[in-house]
Amino acid sequence: MSQRAHITFRYSLAPGYRKVPMSGVWGGAMPDGSIIANFFVDAPEIPQSVTYEMTADHVLGEEIGRERASEGPVFERSLEVGVVMSPDRARALAQWLLAKAEELDRARLPECDE
Repeated sequence: MSQRAHITFRYSLAPGYRKVPMSGVWGGAMPDGSIIANFFVDAPEIPQSVTYEMTADHVLGEEIGRERASEGPVFERSLEVGVVMSPDRARALAQWLLAKAEELDRARLPECDE
């Protein structure tokens, strides 16, 4: 019986590793032929300041004022991380994501009508 060649990968978290939520992605082809995917999160704009009443016990009371940077409803789109990859890696990532989504779809229990 002959031994087959093999390789083992050990996983570790890099010092800058972090989990981030994602609302979407923006990017495209780069001049060098790679693809950039900038993952972002959408959230309501954070006010510049908020003013509260102070109670006699020095506890925050009701909000009485808010200073906004913009007029009207504004959302902030925060770019969390950019990933640069080759077209082959982009295809592999797309296939992996689709496979994981399909696994999750199959694992969901059917909804019951009450």
